[in-house]
Amino acid sequence: ILDMSFRKDGLYLANCSANEIMIWDFMEPGPAGKRPTVLGPFEKPIEKVSYQHSGKMLASFGQDGVILFWRPDLFDDQPIAIAGIREQSILT
Repeated sequence: ILDMSFRKDGLYLANCSANEIMIWDFMEPGPAGKRPTVLGPFEKPIEKVSYQHSGKMLASFGQDGVILFWRPDLFDDQPIAIAGIREQSILT
């Protein structure tokens, strides 16, 4: 595990490990017996994941220089926005 971040309300934990992001569901009764949501695999390793300080957005940053913005509780395994070193665009 390279990095991890709890959502402010404590309901989800995101961690990155190599080329994947795992989202653990901590809603009652907790993560025991539940499978995490897996985002990826990505071409390059993910180095950082961080939930918004006062929101539900998750950001991830990889060795490829791409920042992905997620709402895994609403959109499953699809990012809602992407920003790169050379360009940025909003996915629809």
